[in-house]
Order: sequence, then C-alpha cells, then structure tokens
Amino acid sequence: MKKRIILAVDSATGPSSAAIWADGAVVAYAQDVSKTMQSARILPLIDQVLSESGYTYQSLTEIVCTIGPGSF
Repeated sequence: MKKRIILAVDSATGPSSAAIWADGAVVAYAQDVSKTMQSARILPLIDQVLSESGYTYQSLTEIVCTIGPGSF
C-alpha cells in the first residue's frame, strides 16, 4: 500500500495555515495569523511545512483545502 502524504491548506477566512499529514499524524504545521493577504502568505507556509517535514511536492499523494470566502 502506498504511503499517504497529505498537504492540508486553509486560507478561507482569517488566519492561513498549512500542514503535512503522514503516517497517521501531523508532521509539520505552520500558521500565519494575519487576516489579510492570504494569497501572498500561503505559498511560503506550504514551502515551510514541506521543508520541515522533509517531503517535496512530488512526495504528496493528496492535497486538501478549505473552500470559502477567502482571497486565494
């Protein structure tokens, strides 16, 4: 069975966050509490959690995100 490595992204409202989930647990998490400019802040958060976790974009098996009234 292929290992599941999930990138989770939230930028729908208020603070933005990104996390990497693997082996049944969150292995990296980053949050920016700014309530504006999510579209400028989310990609650096994603890069941060990838770096902290040791995974790459190519490692990911799934990407999940919130949907809503965000700017990104």
